[in-house]
Parts: sequence; C-alpha cells; structure tokens
Amino acid sequence: MKRCGCFLQSDKPEEFGDLLSFMDLYNFIPQNELGPVGSREIFLVDLDSIDLNRWLKIRIKKGYDQIPYLCLSGDMRENLQMSAFKAGAEDILPRDLHPSLICQRVVNLLRVLPALKREKGESQRKILLPGGQIISLNLEQRLVSRNDSHIKLTPREWDIFLILSGKINSVLSRETLLEALMGESSEGNDRLVDGHIKNLRRKLGDKKCIETERGYGYRLRGRVL
Repeated sequence: MKRCGCFLQSDKPEEFGDLLSFMDLYNFIPQNELGPVGSREIFLVDLDSIDLNRWLKIRIKKGYDQIPYLCLSGDMRENLQMSAFKAGAEDILPRDLHPSLICQRVVNLLRVLPALKREKGESQRKILLPGGQIISLNLEQRLVSRNDSHIKLTPREWDIFLILSGKINSVLSRETLLEALMGESSEGNDRLVDGHIKNLRRKLGDKKCIETERGYGYRLRGRVL
C-alpha cells in the first residue's frame, strides 16, 4: 500500500491513541516524520477540540487551503454536518467510529479524489439531464442542486454521482464504483451501489438519467453545459 501523508489535527491527540496505531498499520507516514506542507495529502480534523471556524483560519494561515480534509466529531447533528460540508470537508465521521473504518475511508478518498476533485481549474460542473433538469455540482463544497434547489446527498451518493458525472454517457462498472466506495474490502457488497443508484435517481428527479447496463454497471445520461 502506498504511504499516505495523513495528519491528525487535534488539540487532544492523546485521545486518539488507537487511531494513530491503526494509521501506522495502514502505512500512513508517522506524524513526526511528515515534512513540509506538501507532504500532507489529507487532514483528519477533530472538531471536538478544534472549532470549525478556527480550523478554517489555521488552513489559510499555514497554507493548508489546498489540502483536503475529513472531519471527526462526537456531534453528528445535521446542521453541524452541513456546516462542515459547506466549509469544504470531504466527509464527516463519528469520532467513536472504529479506527480501521476511519483509515479505510481516508484510503478510499485518496484513491478517488483525483477523479472527484477537478481537472485543473474546475470547481463547478453543470449537466442537463434527459428530462430537462439542470444539475449543478460545486466541487469545492460538495453541494448539488437541481434547477437551483439544493439536493441533500449522502457522502457515498455524492462520490458515486461525481464519478458518473465525470464520465458522462460512458458506462462504469459496478466494481469500479464499489471499489471507489469500499476499496479492497468491496467483496460481497454488490448491492450497495444499486441502493445508492436508486436513491440518486429519486433525488435527481429523473429516473431515466442513470441507465443500467445489465450485468455490468451504470451510465449517467446528459449533456455537460
């Protein structure tokens, strides 16, 4: 497994002993060996010890603003999750989630971020669906809207939709989408993608916009604006 420059940003790192041990098992570079800013590929931000607004100031002051981050929090209320996503978080996970699951989510994010982020300079994406709906994606804030009305997607739905929208009108295999979500632990979860696709069709308001290629995968129909 490729070594990962993952850095835990917390005022109470002593509370994350198990997580730091698992980060070592996952071959993440030890925190005390991380060099300059460029060696940090992703941040884990402890929102229980660092206020979100304070973290945003730290990002700018220390030059971390181009480095993606994932939040950990003991408070998973919807409004706080939305604030984190609007501030640019790639995901927000319960602070007491098993460390192996947190580490696997980091690995998966690093695998798909090049596809999920943007080609150079891209921060917005607009797609005209077959039914006439205009879908707008804000890649910086991980927000989706339909005809200017916000659509609430789960982090996994967002990942799948962004991958599909980056390969519009092309068929992507179920295995490709599943690996982006689950990594090497994807075996035996064939129906996980199907469930997310069903939810996406409903939320997008166009059940025909995501076509099923029987026995293979899915295709997002539309036109990039």
